[in-house]
Amino acid sequence: MKNWNLRTKLFSCFGLILAMLLLVGVASLSSLNYSSNINDEYTSKALPVVDETWRARGNIISIRRYLLNATVPVSQSEYDAIKSSLEEDRAALDDSLDSLETLLPENQAEIQKIRSYMQEADTYMNQIMNISKNETELWNQEAYEIYANSYAPLCDQAADLITEVYGNVGTNIQSIYD
Repeated sequence: MKNWNLRTKLFSCFGLILAMLLLVGVASLSSLNYSSNINDEYTSKALPVVDETWRARGNIISIRRYLLNATVPVSQSEYDAIKSSLEEDRAALDDSLDSLETLLPENQAEIQKIRSYMQEADTYMNQIMNISKNETELWNQEAYEIYANSYAPLCDQAADLITEVYGNVGTNIQSIYD
């Protein structure tokens, strides 16, 4: 390098700097592409799963609340409103579980177990609703006992299983970033 003239030395140094700048630029673009891919995976899989998971859990809580209201003596119009709300939330729960089955094929066993808990709970829900039609306090005490001893524990098991599915998704999301 001692024998190089000034022009060659300057071009060599600027060339080296330009090469390093190009290398840093390529590394930055590669890193941005990686981050973009992780973000796309997160928004296309994780966010819908989180949304549907908590929507399903919220529907279970809503169904429980409406059914608990049915154990209190109510008028026919209140009974009809409760029944309508129960049917809507139950359908919404089924839709959420359908979405979760599509989004999480690896958790099908857990989702089927949630469905079985809720189907079993539906039999108790129908018993409670039939008793609640009667509007007497004695009958509603029986409805509350069915609710507290049979229906609520099944809903708790289903909700806990939904939370477990959500926890599995959280673990999977964390592994993407690690």
